[in-house]
Amino acid sequence: MDQSIVLKECGGVREVLVLVDPSSSVTSSIFVEGDVRKSISGKRISVGMRVSVSPDVEAEVVSMLCKPYRLCTEGEASEYVVVSILKASLGPEAALVPRVDEAAVERALVLDRLLSSESLVSAAASRGIVRLGIARSISILFLNSAARLWLSLNLARNLSFSELKNLVSSAASPYVVRRRFFRGRHYTFLNSTLIPRGDEDGVRRDLEDALSRYGNKAYYVISAALKLSRERGPFEFNDLVETLSSDYGVKMWPAYHLRYLESKHIVMTVYESNRYHTWIVPPEMWSTIESELKAWKSERSTATVTRIPEPLRSPEPKSSETKASARSEAAGSSRDLHSEIIEELLRLGSALGFRVEKEYPDPQKLYRYDVVWFKPLALVPCKVFEVQVHGDVDRALARLKHALDIWNRPDLFLVIADSRDLDRVKKLVNALLSGTFHEIRNYLTIATVDDIRTILQRASVIRKLVK
Repeated sequence: MDQSIVLKECGGVREVLVLVDPSSSVTSSIFVEGDVRKSISGKRISVGMRVSVSPDVEAEVVSMLCKPYRLCTEGEASEYVVVSILKASLGPEAALVPRVDEAAVERALVLDRLLSSESLVSAAASRGIVRLGIARSISILFLNSAARLWLSLNLARNLSFSELKNLVSSAASPYVVRRRFFRGRHYTFLNSTLIPRGDEDGVRRDLEDALSRYGNKAYYVISAALKLSRERGPFEFNDLVETLSSDYGVKMWPAYHLRYLESKHIVMTVYESNRYHTWIVPPEMWSTIESELKAWKSERSTATVTRIPEPLRSPEPKSSETKASARSEAAGSSRDLHSEIIEELLRLGSALGFRVEKEYPDPQKLYRYDVVWFKPLALVPCKVFEVQVHGDVDRALARLKHALDIWNRPDLFLVIADSRDLDRVKKLVNALLSGTFHEIRNYLTIATVDDIRTILQRASVIRKLVK
């Protein structure tokens, strides 16, 4: 594999990016002007290293992987960037590392976030950054994040706001425009509208709303999401749960909080496909969010230290036996109601001609579902029920989503124990179905135990009539 990639030619001297082959254990070397060969073993190689070479080196464009790897050469560790070659010539307007100000960097991030790879290459070709024939040479579907950012930086450095706005409006996909946002110091893209003004104050207000509403839970979820975004980029839901537990000592299921942060444009959903998505805290917001979290935590710590309790007479404390007895009675009552509803669902399924099972495990033994119904001779359930007596509704939705994924898209039912809670639960569920659990929206039915009992009575009567 070649070790030097020409990126720009000026007056017979070319700028190149050094290429280190990760599969090679041979001492790396570079070409400098006059074909003098020098060793770079053990030295740091980074994106942007400039080297002059003679004009006879073949011109090629590079795609750079963001994540650095480590290579041991002659006993010393060298940090380098893996570079894969894409056969295509650059245009005269291209630069290896464009010298841009902060506003231009934000313009580049807007382009990278909203435009497809095909649109980026097309826009770069129309402005002379790459040759017109590059689209035939580059595998656009596999243009990785660093290559996209390099194209965006070259596009953005001399782009006016009106040109940026026109480019976004003409080239960005409506689907992407609806789901993505940008909140920087110089530019804001919210609700499909791009404006030449930053939104740091708006970010702070939304953070304050989240922290005042959910307190420490919001603090830990945002902190964990920020940590994952810095270290990994887009992260999965299970990564967030694991980080909360391992790094912050917090055991929680943050689906509802994540959905709330999405609605506040603090966390952005990255849709990889219709059925798979990840999340990320956008990089332009990192410094603002980090400073606000530190300030909030500092204020809370100060308030805790300086708070002096008033000498009020407190009510007579209950004995530990009384408290334990009350908790035991409440838990027993909930278990009894839960079991009662399950039995009614089993009777209803049998009355309607289904084969019924309770506490039915999924193939991976991750969950046990309260009740499932099978069609005669079927191997997988056609209807799956979760009974909600108390606790977080997002846990029940997570179980139902798993059922949708592993079985042949069964009908999903969330049964509410108390009909008085129906409106409240529907509001919570509708918020979750618009984001984290959007895949189950068209398969989920919310019912109350009264609905089940009414149908059971009618089914029993009908069955007697048709016997």
